[in-house]
Parts: sequence; C-alpha cells; structure tokens
Amino acid sequence: MKRETNSSVSRRDLLGILATGILLLARPVRALAETCRQLLATDAGPFYPIEPIPYAENLVTGAMPNGTILYLSGRLIDESCRPVAGADVEIWQCDAGGQYKHPMAPKTKPLESSFLYFAKARSAADGAFKFRTLRPVPYTAFGIKRAPHVHIRVKAAGRPVVTTELYFRGHEDDKLRLVDRVFQGRGERRVELVVDLKPVVDKPGDGKRGAEPGALSCEYEVVVNSR
Repeated sequence: MKRETNSSVSRRDLLGILATGILLLARPVRALAETCRQLLATDAGPFYPIEPIPYAENLVTGAMPNGTILYLSGRLIDESCRPVAGADVEIWQCDAGGQYKHPMAPKTKPLESSFLYFAKARSAADGAFKFRTLRPVPYTAFGIKRAPHVHIRVKAAGRPVVTTELYFRGHEDDKLRLVDRVFQGRGERRVELVVDLKPVVDKPGDGKRGAEPGALSCEYEVVVNSR
C-alpha cells in the first residue's frame, strides 16, 4: 500500500495562509475605496438669497436671456460613498452681466426677467441632482475681482449644512482665478473646487434634448458628512 503523505495538507495550509494574507491586504484597500472625503467647505459669500428659494431645476424661465446655457449636474454621497437622497441642493449665482439678485449686489443694468438667479432641487434616490442655468461670468464686487463660479449649499436631514463653490477649468478662467483673492484664500484644497466644462452632447434620456448651440455641461460630486 502506498504511504499517504501530508503533502496535500501542506498545500491546504499554504492556500489558507495565502488566502489570509490576501484578505489582510484587501481590507485596507476596501476601506479606502469606501471612504469619501467631504468637499472643501466655503462661506456663503455676501449674496446668499434673502428671498425664499424656489424648487426649480430650470433657472431659465422664459425667453433666452443673455449668456450661455450651463447644464450643472451632480450627485450627493456620504462619507461611505453611499447616495444621499431627499436632500435640498441650493444654487445661486450671477447672470451673464455679472449681477446677483440681492440688494447688496452692485447693479449696472436691470436684472434678467427670465432668469431666476437662485433655485433648489431635491436629490433623487441615487443622490443625483441637476440644474439648467447660465454659465456665470467674472465680476467685481467690493473691489474684489471674482472668477466665474456657482455657489452650492446642501441641506440634508440629520446632517450639517454644507456650503461650497464651483469654478471652471479653462484658459480664461484659469487666469481669472489667479487674481481672485477669495479663491486664492481657499487654501491648498482649492483645486478641488474646479471642474471641467464640456460641450453638451445630445443624448436620448439625458434631459438635454434639443440643447441650445454652444451649451455647456459640468458634473460635480458633493460629499456630505453625517456629523
């Protein structure tokens, strides 16, 4: 009779040791992949709306105002990268003339009657939100030159209010940010506030059918903490 060796046991032991090692190595990677860092928070600035903010995904309400259409979309997630549904996402910004709808904001001409200037939307089950707005332009207020940006504030039940800003990547915008003292004062993480602008591609089901010539789009992921 052939003697049974313990080589099969050794193989099993070896496989077990290797599997344990793989699991130990995988845990930190998995934990890292499931952790999302909160976005860089900013102040609301001087022109946060004093009027009630309406629910409206489309801020262009009538005849096309001056400016370029911007489709701004994104997703709300928590620090574990899970979608945050049912939160209010507020935006406010200037028009194509660099004017805000706020009593403290400088005015050089009448405001656009077919532009809302501020609105809010509720995040969907997958955390998604979207707006049809105008691409903001540079302006000067209180002696400070500001690069184009959109303000965002998120209000989710049981979570702290999050306020931030979106800036845009591009040759002219990049130069404007260099002289924007507010942006430059945001610290080393300020680059996280800058997103790419892309020409709108007309795709079925994306909510941009028949988009205006020259329309732009950008996407942003907002991380909100539970505490």
